[in-house]
Amino acid sequence: MHKPGDVILGGLFEVHYTSVFPELTFTSEPNQLNCQGFDPPGFRHAMTMAFAIDEINKNSNLLPNVTLGYSLYDNCATLVIGLSAALSLASGQEEQFPPQENCLGTPPVLGIVLAMIQILKRFGWTWTGLLVSDDDYGRYVARSFQSDLAQSGGGCLAYLEILPWGDNPAELRRIVEVMKKSTARVVIVFAHQIHMIQLMEEVVRQNVTGLQWMASEAWTSAAVLQTPHLMPYLGGTLGWVEAGGALCTGLEDLENVETEFLDVSNLRPEYNIYKAVYALAYALDEMLRCVPERGPFSGHSCATLQRLEPWQV
Repeated sequence: MHKPGDVILGGLFEVHYTSVFPELTFTSEPNQLNCQGFDPPGFRHAMTMAFAIDEINKNSNLLPNVTLGYSLYDNCATLVIGLSAALSLASGQEEQFPPQENCLGTPPVLGIVLAMIQILKRFGWTWTGLLVSDDDYGRYVARSFQSDLAQSGGGCLAYLEILPWGDNPAELRRIVEVMKKSTARVVIVFAHQIHMIQLMEEVVRQNVTGLQWMASEAWTSAAVLQTPHLMPYLGGTLGWVEAGGALCTGLEDLENVETEFLDVSNLRPEYNIYKAVYALAYALDEMLRCVPERGPFSGHSCATLQRLEPWQV
């Protein structure tokens, strides 16, 4: 989705939660990836950004004589699509870019790993399985979990499996068979929403019940997994949601308690997107009010709209 303007703000959202890779014949140019599975929250996030920009453009006191535009991309919950879109936004070009393997980072999940281990110790669960995604997030969790679990003396891993990206039914079938044959009844999953969707399709197919699932923050509140069809398999899942406030005691009445997780009217992600757009707008407005020879850049210069660099904002 694109809207022209003097300054273009870029957004990357998960409007679809899965994608299908085309078959590679190596005899003709491959088709584009096919995004599937409409994700209403992701679409709402994109519309929030568009709404905030339209609202700013109507405000004569903020960025007068400057029109903001936007380019909104759907990452389809797929790394290659998300990276390509991000590079397109950064370069201003509508091109496809191959991912570089040296673009790595360390996800801040150490606190969640330690919290999970404390839960295991609290319930006396000493024999568990661990499933992780095949990316930096999953690999970091796998290393941290094995190390911290051993140091805590809280138990052992019955198995560690890596959930594949893309359409790989044979590997998912093998992983679920491992889970089915294992004596471990507790399964911890640090993976993305799309991994759980694909995994649960195979879990349902093999009718694997009686497991105690523990969910990372990446799929705890995924509405697509909270269906009557999956309740016989995922019912009772313990999930992790980052939120402030008092800790639960276990005595709360869920029909009366007000929490971010249970309150479907809570629009915190949308509010954060809304604030982020306004933060950029105010930063840009302040920059354009710069007085020549009193600016913050080299030689006390000011930035100009015609030669604006992203780092200057």
